[in-house]
Amino acid sequence: MLKKDNLIKILSMVIVGIVFLSVFIIYNKSSENAHKEVVSLNEFIHEDEKQDGGDGDSGDGDSIEASLYVENDEYIKKSIFVEVKGEVLKPDVYKMEEGSIVYDLISIAGGITDKGSLDNINQAREIKNGECIVVQSIDDISNLHNGDLLNNKLNTETIGVENKKDVVSSIININTASKEELKSLNGIGDVLADSIIEYREENGEFKSVEDIKNIPRIGSKTFEKFKDKIAV
Repeated sequence: MLKKDNLIKILSMVIVGIVFLSVFIIYNKSSENAHKEVVSLNEFIHEDEKQDGGDGDSGDGDSIEASLYVENDEYIKKSIFVEVKGEVLKPDVYKMEEGSIVYDLISIAGGITDKGSLDNINQAREIKNGECIVVQSIDDISNLHNGDLLNNKLNTETIGVENKKDVVSSIININTASKEELKSLNGIGDVLADSIIEYREENGEFKSVEDIKNIPRIGSKTFEKFKDKIAV
């Protein structure tokens, strides 16, 4: 019975040893394969650098990092095409990096001419693909400014004329006014409007605005209410 127990223990130890040995062998083979793949990748990178004329001195980390930069669009600068014309030394269509600003474009174009002006240009603005930047001359900017001033002056004068017309149209000529127009005067109703028209028909036109006080029931107090609104 004792021998049987010892035999079972020995067999168990042998089985456990075999299992551990198998795991160890598999692990070593996996490591060797991984190492061979790394060596092959490095040899490929160095061979590619030699073909491109490189000196092969750069490390594995730099080569792998460079390949990542090429493969990842995030690190690739996109190009845009923009045109600049007008008062620049070299007007043309230029290929620029995405994110460039107006200042960069004007600098590449040689800067502005002696006649050029940047007063109406935001040089810090980012340019877009297909955009056209026009640098105007000093005279163009001046004429544009003068034109705005002239338009503002004309608009002001027009408003002034219209206001004058409104003022003039609000004055009522008591020699030609209709009954409705006379009734628009403060203190004048139907009866007094009829009296004014009747007075004109019988006595002719009023010689002065003061003559309207000749009509009964239009005294000085009533006259004061509308004297600034009538004329002859």
